[in-house]
Amino acid sequence: MMQPGNVLTFQQDPETQAVHATALAIGCQGILIRGNSGSGKSSLALSLIKMAQLNGRYAALIADDRCYLTAINNHLLAQCPKPLLGLLELRGLGLIKMPFLRQAPIHFLVDLTHKNDIERFPEQDNKHKSVLGITLPYQQLEANNSEFAARLLLQALEAVSHED
Repeated sequence: MMQPGNVLTFQQDPETQAVHATALAIGCQGILIRGNSGSGKSSLALSLIKMAQLNGRYAALIADDRCYLTAINNHLLAQCPKPLLGLLELRGLGLIKMPFLRQAPIHFLVDLTHKNDIERFPEQDNKHKSVLGITLPYQQLEANNSEFAARLLLQALEAVSHED
């Protein structure tokens, strides 16, 4: 299991892409949350971390708001820009300090969107998306509904972990 401050090393120097997203780890699973500004990425990350910790699971922030992604060795690696390490921004509250990992592999992708844009019964082809050529399990969730979205996402993570 990844612990705070652990750093994965690779022998290549691959290209890194900066994205507007939030990344976190629950247990051994990295989650990348994308969405428009103000869609609730940080609130969802905080809800997931708190729920996981209440259930005795390891949880930590990787990056909030800005995340560096690298595809290497058939994995998607998320890293946090140094000035943002361990910081989560909550609208109206400012920056709060969180337990964090400097980097971790991503295993699951979430897009926060308007509820009317979410497929009620997604086709099997829409349950995975590719990021930098890496295919990940994928879930669309309603923006700005972090408690409900967190419960759904934790169930989805359980289902994905049992498929392996």
